Amino acid sequence: MYLPIEGEYVPAPKKGYEPLEEDVGKAVIFYGQKCQFSYPFAKRIEAMIREALPNIKIEMVNEWEKPEESIKRGNWWLVVNAKPIHTFFMNVEKFKAEIRQAASGTP
Repeated sequence: MYLPIEGEYVPAPKKGYEPLEEDVGKAVIFYGQKCQFSYPFAKRIEAMIREALPNIKIEMVNEWEKPEESIKRGNWWLVVNAKPIHTFFMNVEKFKAEIRQAASGTP
């Protein structure tokens, strides 16, 4: 006995970050256990944000301990002032410029 599969596979739509009021005025950094470098990278990102924006509140979130926090932000890795950051942190100058721009603008 078997059940034939008919139709086509339709992947779930990808949801990006949508601004949240609670993210205004702070930086939210996500890390998890998927990669051995996730936490050290998150700490480096935190240090770079502190250099560029010394007065901003920083929240670090472990995606495995608080998956709902990551899910409601579209599983984005870094949000500054309710704006997703796209630049990889190892591109230091461009990264700092993007987080400064995000912090200075309105969400």
